This record gives sequence, structure tokens and C-alpha cells, in this order.
Amino acid sequence: MGNRSSTEIYDPETDTWTVLANMEEPRFRHVSVMLNDGTVLVAGGNGKEMILAEVEKFSR
Repeated sequence: MGNRSSTEIYDPETDTWTVLANMEEPRFRHVSVMLNDGTVLVAGGNGKEMILAEVEKFSR
């Protein structure tokens, strides 16, 4: 699948996806978590030629 810069949130109650802003750094093998306030954090992963240490923050 390769590096992706798109960010989406899935809502199982409505079976819908919401598109958020693109990530600054395309990545794969990253982790993400949604906080209680709805903010999404995306951390780490692999970039084009290196392992990434950055965290990106997204709001709905």
C-alpha cells in the first residue's frame, strides 16, 4: 500500500468515514489514537526513506 498522507475517521454508529486534513509527512506502519476530546494523534511510522519520530495532531 505504501506511504499515505490522507487521514480519515470511521464512525461505527453511522457506518461512515470523515476525511480530515492530510498529514504533513506521508507514512505507513504508524500508530494513531483518538483522545476523549475527539483529537486524533498520529505518531511514528516509516516515511519515504526513514523512520519517523514526529507526532501529528488532527481535529474533527
